[in-house]
Amino acid sequence: MRPGSASNSAPDVNPRNTATATTAPSADRCVAVALPVPLFRTFTYHVPDSMAMPAVGQRVLVPFRNNKAVGIVMSHSAPPPGVVLKAVLGVPDEPPAFPPALLHTAEWIAEYYAAPI
Repeated sequence: MRPGSASNSAPDVNPRNTATATTAPSADRCVAVALPVPLFRTFTYHVPDSMAMPAVGQRVLVPFRNNKAVGIVMSHSAPPPGVVLKAVLGVPDEPPAFPPALLHTAEWIAEYYAAPI
């Protein structure tokens, strides 16, 4: 615990992330996105109400660290509890870049060879 902080205080929120963050995403407006980083996980982002829900396999532009990155929607997901999500910034392509069969094959390859997707 930090000096001067109360044990029952709310979790800290990074003020740099508040411009692109949303505090109460609806459960049906979140997507799990695979990004071109060497990590064995996806990242959950909120899809704004003004944007059409991207399909699985579609490319999306998202904020990541201090940059923007293009990732692939791997699934529609529920928001993790207690986490402030960043919003999807855009969808560069209209049709999905990866059909479901290709995504399934990519997931199998990543698991078999112990490599990030």
